[in-house]
Amino acid sequence: SGTASIVAESAFRFGRPVIVTAVGTLADGIEHAGLGRVVPPEDVPALAAAITALSDPGALARAAEAAEARPDEEEARWASYVDVLRQSGAAT
Repeated sequence: SGTASIVAESAFRFGRPVIVTAVGTLADGIEHAGLGRVVPPEDVPALAAAITALSDPGALARAAEAAEARPDEEEARWASYVDVLRQSGAAT
């Protein structure tokens, strides 16, 4: 849901990993980018393993680094918008 993506975005801004279920698009890129773990829905052992793994100080540090390196999507959207305006001549 949109609410979940807002919570995830807040976690990234504070350098915290997230644990999400493999449902919808929220999980796309989470593990690959080092931003957390993706678990199957209703899989309690997988959830427990993800919590344990992300409780490790090293894992928290890596997630914080990944979140820091993650591009600011809001900034990227505005940059793209400005580029379109410049190309159209509207920003002169």
